[in-house]
Amino acid sequence: MGADVLLSAQGMTVAKIAEVGSLEIMWEQLQRLLDMSEWPNVIVRVVPRTWDTGGCPGLDGSFKLLKGRDFADVAYTQSPGTGRLVSSPAEVERYVVRYDQISAKAMPEGPSRELIRSVMEDFK
Repeated sequence: MGADVLLSAQGMTVAKIAEVGSLEIMWEQLQRLLDMSEWPNVIVRVVPRTWDTGGCPGLDGSFKLLKGRDFADVAYTQSPGTGRLVSSPAEVERYVVRYDQISAKAMPEGPSRELIRSVMEDFK
């Protein structure tokens, strides 16, 4: 099973990193994403912070869509202190639509990797 990772360019800024850790830690995390983006089953794309992108449904919080052979499609959403497994088909479909809306605003893989490399250079 593959993974499609969508990142917010806003989350890669120096100001955001000062809130949660060091530049070294962020650099290492971005390097890990670049390494994983070379795996055949992983796609890493960045949602840019531009006026054209505007408000993105991804700003509402993170979630995961899970598919399995032994269970129906589910979504998992997490907030501080708790998580929620969503199994109702109608609710899962809302997460699928939200994912598609976020994905439509994301940059292609190559430019996303280049942006990540550029941000990493700013951390040195």
